[in-house]
Amino acid sequence: MSRTFSAAPSQEYVTLCGGLGLETVDHKTEALLLSRKRRLETITIEIGDCFIASSPCIRYLILQLDARLTFNDHLRAASEKASRVAGTLSQIMPTIGGPRSSRRRLYANIIDSIPLYGAPIWICGTGTQADMRRVEAIRRQRYDRNASADCLACPNTVENAEHVFFNCTRFEVGRERLHCQLQEVAKPENIVQLIPADEKNWLAVTTFAHSVITSLRAEEMARRR
Repeated sequence: MSRTFSAAPSQEYVTLCGGLGLETVDHKTEALLLSRKRRLETITIEIGDCFIASSPCIRYLILQLDARLTFNDHLRAASEKASRVAGTLSQIMPTIGGPRSSRRRLYANIIDSIPLYGAPIWICGTGTQADMRRVEAIRRQRYDRNASADCLACPNTVENAEHVFFNCTRFEVGRERLHCQLQEVAKPENIVQLIPADEKNWLAVTTFAHSVITSLRAEEMARRR
């Protein structure tokens, strides 16, 4: 269903533009018909000599507005842009070892700012769960050459320093050796006390950490080939 309406800029707007030396460009006008009806309706607006058909989605500032204000289009566009930015940032960061924590926070804030722009507005929409999960996945994205934040060996587990040192099954053999040398199971809660307690503990922990880092570097080099 489509209807045609005549419209024109207000006289105040025309006067203001004229005073600033600006002119309105009728053919660049965009229209959006907001509706909650199941069937999507369209309208055509006549402005001067131009006929402008309403679009299912238009861009306003950085927000993508759709006819039902679900913001699905906005979330898709924002997540795709954030993914591209994350990929670009990963190209300028160290391949081995990763950036310092301060730089990680900076990069994380940059990426977070993209999907979170206009959040007080789009959070009130009825965006699909799939789109919301896509935004969350981008926010959790790992800043290296691997597109996934998940551990390669442990399903549904984010690979971070704590995971690879204390839990990852890839390093189980070396971890068992470490526990035997420490005569205690190393945990995040006790590792700080165990290391300075004995010189042998320090050597055992640093040896295991070195083996983990060496293995991760080898995996990274293999992915790059």
